[in-house]
Amino acid sequence: MLERIAERIARWPWVPLLVVAAVTVFAALSCFDEHGRLRLGIDPSTEKLLPADDADRLNYEHLRRTFGDTDAVLLAVRFDPVWTPANLAAIARLSDALKRLGGVASVFSIATAPNLLASGEDIEVGSFTEQAAADPQGIGALEQALKTNPIYHGSLVSDDGRYAAFVISFDGVDEARFLHEHYADRIRQIAAEQTHSAEIRVTGAPVIRSATTTALIDTLSFTIPTIYALIVGLLLFAFRSVRATLAALACVSTALVWTLASAAALGIPLNVVTVITPPLVITLGLAYNIHLLSDFFAEAAQTPDERRRRTQQVMRELAAPLLLATATTIAGFLALLFNALPAIRQFVWLSVLGVAYLFVLTLFFMPAMLAVLRCGRREHRQLGQRLAERFAPILARFDTRWRGRIILVALIMVPLDLWLAAGIPIGTDYIKGFVASHPARQDYEAINRIFNGANLVSVHIDSHLNDALTQPELLQAIDGLQRWLREQPEVGAAVSYVDHVKLINQSMSEGDAAAYAIPDSAAAIKQLLVFGGGEQIRRFVDPRYREALISVRLNVNDSAEIARFVERTQQRLRELPPALDG
Repeated sequence: MLERIAERIARWPWVPLLVVAAVTVFAALSCFDEHGRLRLGIDPSTEKLLPADDADRLNYEHLRRTFGDTDAVLLAVRFDPVWTPANLAAIARLSDALKRLGGVASVFSIATAPNLLASGEDIEVGSFTEQAAADPQGIGALEQALKTNPIYHGSLVSDDGRYAAFVISFDGVDEARFLHEHYADRIRQIAAEQTHSAEIRVTGAPVIRSATTTALIDTLSFTIPTIYALIVGLLLFAFRSVRATLAALACVSTALVWTLASAAALGIPLNVVTVITPPLVITLGLAYNIHLLSDFFAEAAQTPDERRRRTQQVMRELAAPLLLATATTIAGFLALLFNALPAIRQFVWLSVLGVAYLFVLTLFFMPAMLAVLRCGRREHRQLGQRLAERFAPILARFDTRWRGRIILVALIMVPLDLWLAAGIPIGTDYIKGFVASHPARQDYEAINRIFNGANLVSVHIDSHLNDALTQPELLQAIDGLQRWLREQPEVGAAVSYVDHVKLINQSMSEGDAAAYAIPDSAAAIKQLLVFGGGEQIRRFVDPRYREALISVRLNVNDSAEIARFVERTQQRLRELPPALDG
């Protein structure tokens, strides 16, 4: 079979070239939709790396449906200081401008956060900026009120009073829209226009994901041309043939186009794992082509008959080793299919397809291409051939003479290497993946320093019973959990609906410090939640009062440190009353 194919390719080399060209054009066109947009997606999200039926992913999606988008953007603006009439007015203008930005569901700042002031039987519910505009002389009292407010203190205004924070939540804005509509830049621009501040910081999961996507694109834009440049230089230096180099580039590029078209057809995005597939295909393609070119240039072929015989000979001699190399490479990738992560399995299938495409193109396309280009009309010694002929006998004698000691050293090194490998730290820090000068890293680290935490996580509490979270004993249990969370070194702040209940209760008692407590009856608690909670409390407890979130602001981003915190927290959650699941 192979003999007949080789004979026909040698006789009519244009046929496989035209077939490959037609398939490649179709593959390239399939990478774009009818509007000319690239169908190949880039997905920087981490939750989608988990299996669709993973418990953590299902719980995350449930929380988004119940409490809204939990991935907020954090905006920090320096005012020096915040508590002046002009700066408070600027904060109010900025909050209003951000709320008008398309896709923004809410903005939480001192211009929107309710500050309850009770006087007798009357309760004034207004934001800090509204109350400051109504009574500029009372700004000092408002500053003190925020500092004593456990919900807002250190979250909406920095401890030194120089920075104001804005928590921006979105509705219907996915990763692609956030990136393509440049939300991070637009937020920064709006803040600059409204405040003229010298320091504006923007961070949050959507910002980091957008920056990661851009970094992936930039990495591919740099890595792929760099690898191609290295291929060109290496092939020209090794074989001293421009036409052979162009043939190898055409082979590798065709395999890459076919692989990317397969990714688009199968709906496989480029994520933090699959993004290494293009460089992998190019590198393996280089190795395959060097193997073929080494055989092809082994002897000269001047006449058409000689070139046909050489093409057939190269295909016959290359078929078995190339098939074996391809099979072992594919087998190695297929071993990763047992991994539960979808991204790993996507990487496996893309890599398998890429290697298979390289096998077909190297064995059938490259010999035809070289024949059409009339390469190898003269014989030449390859790079390193003289060096190998000189030192190979010396190396062979050394290995033969000292084979026992070489094997002994290798056996000693195996356990040593395993011991050293066991010390490799396991963890991911997406922020430190950016260079120190990258704006995403600088903004994150600045906000993390200013507000003692820029990484927002949520602790989910479920009672499985309507109105259960109005029971005083359950609120006491959640309050105890919060106190424990605040004692953890990774935690900058922890807020829940229990804080709102105590604060509303205090406001109803004209600010009496003793009233900052959980009421003794479920009826009183529910009344406070219904009449004093407002929309902001829906971020912490659902309308049925059966599920709640504790919003925790972490000052660490390394996955290993977060994992240790999560492990301790899960152990603490098991100490909750039986009526609560966390």
